[in-house]
Amino acid sequence: MTSSKPCIVAIGAHAADMEFTAGATLLKHVRDGWQAHIINLTLGEKGASSQSVDEYAAQKKAEADACAEVLGLTQHYLPYKDGEVQLNDEVARAIAVLLRRLQPQVLITHWHGSIHLDHTHCYHLTRRAHFMAAIKHFEVDGLPRMPACRMYYADNWEDPESFEPYIYVDVSEVFDE
Repeated sequence: MTSSKPCIVAIGAHAADMEFTAGATLLKHVRDGWQAHIINLTLGEKGASSQSVDEYAAQKKAEADACAEVLGLTQHYLPYKDGEVQLNDEVARAIAVLLRRLQPQVLITHWHGSIHLDHTHCYHLTRRAHFMAAIKHFEVDGLPRMPACRMYYADNWEDPESFEPYIYVDVSEVFDE
């Protein structure tokens, strides 16, 4: 899926995580001619007490797909369960496959100091996947290695522990319309 356009990828534990925390940044990049993608480890399907898990999963996916259309990006859904994301190489490899296919120049994910274990695992899994995708000697579905890219962490009220922002993206232009 390589392209002549630069690529930015946001990796979130749940559908809506990266839309809320990095959506405006992704939109800014899309408007500047970049490809943008969100990789969701889960749908966040256990987050509604008034709906069944299946009903809420369908709603979350429909919302994420609608958001992707508005933002001009592509959603990717991994098959893991909300609240049960495992910290292992199987999950990291699934992310690494997508990273090698997408060949991003920029990654955004959660900060490690979260009150939500899925967010913390997503941070560690993204870092591991970045390493696996960038190292030539890791066999990842026969795909060419991904050059090392910049990794940033999105600000989120659930990720407050020792988070010290050092880069701010001016996204005011995406709200001017």
